[in-house]
Amino acid sequence: MSTPSSSLRILNALSVVFCGLTALYLLIGGAWLLAVGGSPYYVATGIALLAVTWLIWRRHPAAFLLYAAILVGTAAWGLWESGPDFWALVPRSDVLVIFGIWLLLAVSPSLVPPLCVAVGILVLALLIFVFVLGYAVFNGPQTVSGTLSVTPNAHAATAPASGVEAADWPAYG
Repeated sequence: MSTPSSSLRILNALSVVFCGLTALYLLIGGAWLLAVGGSPYYVATGIALLAVTWLIWRRHPAAFLLYAAILVGTAAWGLWESGPDFWALVPRSDVLVIFGIWLLLAVSPSLVPPLCVAVGILVLALLIFVFVLGYAVFNGPQTVSGTLSVTPNAHAATAPASGVEAADWPAYG
């Protein structure tokens, strides 16, 4: 077994720290959310990320397989929970997708054995998430169809709000 260079060890250590902190954040926040009647997704993802953290520390390719499963599961859960709403899916994916790219670029060179099927599966999972986000961009529920009146509402523009002096600004702008 070859030992990775010092720069690869540093990148691996940074990945372990980031993944571990993210796992704890999701686990603790998810436990609180679950206690108040929320989704168990965050607890499950926090536990899975703890396993990914351990596998990254061990430089094991299964980290990529488990992370790919987390990405695909998150895409499915996000679609189930919010539908193809881009603005609802982005917060569920931003850190996970960026960290997945980080794993490919920074951690994959230190895997034992090097570049294997697990890397390809992680790439596929990232592409699935990109497809889901791309679909959501063009099929989101935020489309508002309607028309605007050509006659302005003169009363709304000139009538002061009750209890507000005419010289005051009750709203920004």
